Amino acid sequence: AWLRFVVGVLATAILCVVAVIFVKDATRTRHVDNVANVALGEVKRTDATLGNFETVNGVGVLRAPLRTTHDHDYGSGSRESVFVRNYLFYDPESRTVRWLKPSMDSLITQTWSLPNADHGRKTDHTEVFVYAITSTDTNDDGKLTELDQKRIAVSSPTGEDLRVLVDGADRVNEARLTSAGKLLVLYSVGAKLYAVEASTVQSAVAPSRYEIALPGR
Repeated sequence: AWLRFVVGVLATAILCVVAVIFVKDATRTRHVDNVANVALGEVKRTDATLGNFETVNGVGVLRAPLRTTHDHDYGSGSRESVFVRNYLFYDPESRTVRWLKPSMDSLITQTWSLPNADHGRKTDHTEVFVYAITSTDTNDDGKLTELDQKRIAVSSPTGEDLRVLVDGADRVNEARLTSAGKLLVLYSVGAKLYAVEASTVQSAVAPSRYEIALPGR
């Protein structure tokens, strides 16, 4: 009898703790970022925030991400994923401001600032930004995520001249500057590996795309 009593008390205590956690999660209040909501054209959306501005190396322009939080089914529960919807660029000298993308409908799932220290290059001057952008639910799961196909795009350090290099990549494997000063992006589509090379300064020059032959097994 005593054992049953102890087990009952423990079970009741556990249920109370679970209930408190559930109530806190259900009633939590998120901050409403009015700037982000105006940009998205939505009123009192609590999962949108405009992040802190950071200086783009070497150009004096400031850049801030506009992020949104998305709930996804995960096993028997759900999880939150935070994605960048757009970047806001501000030039303090000219007092001009611009969005990277004209539309807020897509997600920027990855961003590279090149050159970077991982590749042994000096990082005191950003030459190009590379983005993986998802705009279509290609796997038909009812939501946009990093699992959908991506467009690989680039822009200048000031957020201008956004152009698409590749349309339909499954995964971006690497982005870097070569010793010759060209942009090199490796990406995969299905079981095939591809590369695209592009100039970082001459946007009128068409990029070069080619398949990388994998060694036989």
